[in-house]
Amino acid sequence: MMRRRSLMRQATVLSALLLLVAACGVEGDDGVTDATDEQDVDASAGEQDAGAASEDSAEEVVEPEEEAAEDETVEAPEPVQVTVYVVGYHWGWALFDEDGSELEVLEGPVGSEVELIAVNDHATHAIEQLPEPVAASIASLDWHERAHHDVEMGHIPDLEEAEGVSLGEALTIAHDGHDHIGPAQDHALMVAGIGVEAFLDSHGDEPARLAFTVGEEGAYDFRCTEECGPGHDHQRREMLVVTG
Repeated sequence: MMRRRSLMRQATVLSALLLLVAACGVEGDDGVTDATDEQDVDASAGEQDAGAASEDSAEEVVEPEEEAAEDETVEAPEPVQVTVYVVGYHWGWALFDEDGSELEVLEGPVGSEVELIAVNDHATHAIEQLPEPVAASIASLDWHERAHHDVEMGHIPDLEEAEGVSLGEALTIAHDGHDHIGPAQDHALMVAGIGVEAFLDSHGDEPARLAFTVGEEGAYDFRCTEECGPGHDHQRREMLVVTG
């Protein structure tokens, strides 16, 4: 009898232990599940907050450089009034400002008012009517040397190849003696594309004047329209540049 009770007592104790373990297992499962659920909820909330922050950032992005570029405006240069002195020689043109400095080209913006005061390189009396610095600069130049320089620089072709006469012969024919009065020594200045023209008498007493307003951008040639001997066809050069 004593042995049987002991076994029953052991069985009772074992049953109690099993129940206790089972109870602990249930609580452990609930604890793990609850913790995982809370982590999942927190992670989901974090992702939503991050997404919202990203959307807010995208809305707040400003590109200052592009906005600044759009706001910038480029002002067109103001038109000017300019007077330039022009000398026609065989076979080119020389430009001077009022200080007697030679200009490579005349340049100005659209709308500028231009006055050209032009003389023939042999028109001594007309040259004397120009401002003193301009007249002095013109008197200092050797126009035969200028013609040779123009050939060397490619401004005009080698006339012997182009027209069958040497440059020296062409100059002699063009001048035909300094006392000659006639078209061989004369020039006429036309600003191609502008529509102004003036005759440059080699024995004139007064300079010729051409006044005009430049209305369009571009590069414009000065051309001789008076037959001035061999090389005449090459007396054209880009001398006026009009900018926007």
